[in-house]
Amino acid sequence: MRALSLSLAAVLLTGAAVTAATPAAAAPSLLPFNLGLAPGVDASTLTTRLGVVHRGLEWIPGLNAVRADLEYDDFAALWNKLKAAQPEILRYAEVEQTVDLNESEVRPLNGRELEIVKPSRAKPEGRPVTVAVLDTGVTANAALPASRLVTGVDATRLPFVMLPEQPDMGKNTADDAGFGTMAAGIIAGDSGFCPSCRIMPVKIANQYRGELTSLSASLAAGIVWATDNGAQIITTPAVVQSNSNLIREAVAYALSKDVLIVASAGKYANDGRPVYPAATDPVLAVSAVDTNGGFTGRSNYDRNQHARWIDVAAAEGAPAVDHLGEKKQLAGVEGATAVTAGAAALALSSKAGATAAEVRRAITFNTTVGDLPVLNAGRAVHDVVRDDSEAPVVTSTGLTDGQLVTKTVSIKPTATDDYGIGTFALFLDNKYVSSISKPWEALRFVPPAGFSGDFPVTIRVVDYSGKAAIKTTVVKVDTLGPTGAIASPAAGTHIRGAAKVVFRGAADVASAKVNGVAMKKTGADWVASAVPSKGQLLVEAADAHGNITRFTRTVVADNDGPTATVNPAAGTRKKGTFTTSVTGVKDASGVAKAELWANGKYLGAGFSKKVATGKLNGNVKLVWKLTDKLGNARTYTRTVIADNKGPSVSITKAPKNKAKVKGTVKVYVKASDSAGVARVELLVNGKVVAKDVKAGYVLSVNTKKQKKTMKVRVRAYDKLGNVTYTSTRTWYRS
Repeated sequence: MRALSLSLAAVLLTGAAVTAATPAAAAPSLLPFNLGLAPGVDASTLTTRLGVVHRGLEWIPGLNAVRADLEYDDFAALWNKLKAAQPEILRYAEVEQTVDLNESEVRPLNGRELEIVKPSRAKPEGRPVTVAVLDTGVTANAALPASRLVTGVDATRLPFVMLPEQPDMGKNTADDAGFGTMAAGIIAGDSGFCPSCRIMPVKIANQYRGELTSLSASLAAGIVWATDNGAQIITTPAVVQSNSNLIREAVAYALSKDVLIVASAGKYANDGRPVYPAATDPVLAVSAVDTNGGFTGRSNYDRNQHARWIDVAAAEGAPAVDHLGEKKQLAGVEGATAVTAGAAALALSSKAGATAAEVRRAITFNTTVGDLPVLNAGRAVHDVVRDDSEAPVVTSTGLTDGQLVTKTVSIKPTATDDYGIGTFALFLDNKYVSSISKPWEALRFVPPAGFSGDFPVTIRVVDYSGKAAIKTTVVKVDTLGPTGAIASPAAGTHIRGAAKVVFRGAADVASAKVNGVAMKKTGADWVASAVPSKGQLLVEAADAHGNITRFTRTVVADNDGPTATVNPAAGTRKKGTFTTSVTGVKDASGVAKAELWANGKYLGAGFSKKVATGKLNGNVKLVWKLTDKLGNARTYTRTVIADNKGPSVSITKAPKNKAKVKGTVKVYVKASDSAGVARVELLVNGKVVAKDVKAGYVLSVNTKKQKKTMKVRVRAYDKLGNVTYTSTRTWYRS
């Protein structure tokens, strides 16, 4: 459109022959404007009166406005001229805006997209409704026959002011991108909301190199044209970022003719600013939810800011057929906008005399609360018609007769109604359990525990007028685990380490484990070795459906050897042969034997043993090993000291050998021993004549009472009885 506009304008503005080239001044800049003409102003003389140069001037039909590509060297000067011309020449002047349609997406979802918004069975329409789809055009296909299309317009081709032979916009409304065709199919296709409705294709965008291009002038012209040519609903995914006098006038014109406008609220969830025409009240602004009724992140709704200018959300990803006849799903906010427009068309067609305001109110007042106010088309249509003589029909409980149920399942019952179902309620064995009112929710069927047999499941539905219907399905419930018993070990058995466990189960046992260890089937038994946990053996037997029965066996876990007290105590000194023993021996399973090793030599079994140390002086390592009847052993190690050496002893002061002595003679002695010195004795001719028990030993002898020749020596005893002698001295009495 733009290339043609500029070339024709160049021809119109060129009045003289081309002359020889001269040095050119810098070319002026060019900017597109939308100019609203004041009453009585002739568009053909507009730019002359404004004192500006244009390179293209196009009518925006129905709005007394033109689109002009204006030259300027100084934007401020140009803007001042346009402002000065208001209101005598211009009602307004604004820079043309690019229209965003690149939020359209085609991608696979899960096929449930229309379930959460579309009525289960459409109410027969009371009158035909024409819906203008302002998009990429519409091409008939097998799901949207040409008979369902009315005459449309190509609003991308605005009429030139200077060409009276082009009095109107273009006529080619074929779709070159597929989005408009898919939106139209969702609204009035064979599987859409209102197959008896009619589609008015209004092309406002072209596809160029994979990108959709459109301008606000085309959008405004399309709204006015659709209004003048009988559209009762206008829907568009087009988004303009700033409010526009041109768009606002077009919307106001349509609303004055009782036309309902359904527009996309845009795809940027975190941008709190409104977009247009959706944010122009009372345009129906549409956001999007996923098939779980949750926020998709593709619609201009800030959960924290709560963008209250958004009126309703609908499911994205509705199934549709594109301009090439291929089956797809229209995701994103464009899909949600088409769904809402289809619901509005169905509501408007269902009652003669229904108004745009009435339909808008019904849609916004009958939403289902989720992350967003979600469209409920059935309730909205019912609110408009308010005539419901037909009861609902439960088509499926979500289960089938004879279906085996062994664990909790989510069920999605279905029902039909001329408008829609308000609630689904679950009854088990004729007792109410729970209900849902949001189409994306599911009911949870929890089968009774420990049950095997037929079980009735009933679904009760209630439509929007309060009429109810029920359907019962009898399923087979099996939540009863298998039977059996632990054959061994017997209760109270003492067990060391792992025990061999034998479980004897019924024929329906499919697997078994004991204390987490998988058991192996051997004949009629299941066998495994397992370590008791806190004295318990737990067998879990499961049938083929996963039902589990638990069997326990209490045993005595004994993995410790006997306890006892060892004698003598560590560090005790012993002389010669001594006795060691274990006393107070205890064990839960009974003691089998006690064995002794001394310095690595095995001395035999028994609870008391003699240890001969001979002449050993030093450590004796005693090792007692106690073993119970299960083979558990406990070892006690004690180190005692063998002491078979007497004290060290010496005479520090006394008459020397062969000395002549008389009267009383004193002998001074030094003695020591690690076990302690018990006493020191003085022997004369083999007889003890004196003794001392305190260190600094002094021994005295009266030589008058001894023989003339005396054999003298000293001996010392330690506290174990070990003795040491000094050498013998000979004394002579003088």
